[in-house]
Amino acid sequence: MGLHGTGITVHNIVKGFRKMRSLYATADQDARPGAETVAAQCLFAPPAVMRQSTSSGEIRGCPFTRGTLFILGLGEASKRADSSDMVFLENSWSRCPANTWAPALFEGVWKRTVLIPKTVKSFP
Repeated sequence: MGLHGTGITVHNIVKGFRKMRSLYATADQDARPGAETVAAQCLFAPPAVMRQSTSSGEIRGCPFTRGTLFILGLGEASKRADSSDMVFLENSWSRCPANTWAPALFEGVWKRTVLIPKTVKSFP
């Protein structure tokens, strides 16, 4: 589960930084959006996550035992739900522990980036 979570995190951080680079390149240098606004735009629900049940139960008439692995298709669900809640499942039993540090990471990078004059940057 840890390896799965780490892999998803790395891919989504890269996707977020690519989005941030695009936002930076197209933003008016004198009127750039704030760090919280940018961070929200750089967060994405992963295509799918694995979760393991902590108890037995039943979903739509299908019983499952404690320890059953579930694959939750968050990517598609987030498109239908049109909600940022799907990014970290914040209102769910399977909330992602990155729900505080990932936005803080993007906010910190954006704040530091806008302090550097655009002429200094030479990224491809």
